[in-house]
Amino acid sequence: MEYIFEREPQQFHVRNHQGHLPIHIVMQNVDTIVGSHAHVNELWTFVLGEYPESAGIADNRGRLALEVAIENGLECIDELVGAEPRAVETRSMINYMYPFEQAALALATHGIHGQLPRDYVETEALTVIYKLLRIANGAARSLECNTRTLGSYTRI
Repeated sequence: MEYIFEREPQQFHVRNHQGHLPIHIVMQNVDTIVGSHAHVNELWTFVLGEYPESAGIADNRGRLALEVAIENGLECIDELVGAEPRAVETRSMINYMYPFEQAALALATHGIHGQLPRDYVETEALTVIYKLLRIANGAARSLECNTRTLGSYTRI
């Protein structure tokens, strides 16, 4: 992959029919691209390093790379937030959740039903939620205000 991008660096800016940039593709197809999470870190680090602005570009469904990474249990939160700090306070265009809410939902859904490894559920997922809450202080406060003023916070 590095060879292709070295010869044709404009490929970092090319979207597929779903509006995915290489960063979205790497994070969405973790197992099929490389076969193990061990090589994924190198791959997304390379892609993000070559085109850091891609962390702030949504696909056709409105998903930023941070949302795709959370959905797939990837551990690149710090790097993605570093490349696009506004992503932590950006609601999903699909379910209108903040990233920390998405991470909590992924933990509840996949962790409870045994789809995520137990050690991931106990350490990584909770760490991701904590990091996102610390960074997205404003988003968390807006939820608190909504709860106080409306009595309960509901989603459509």
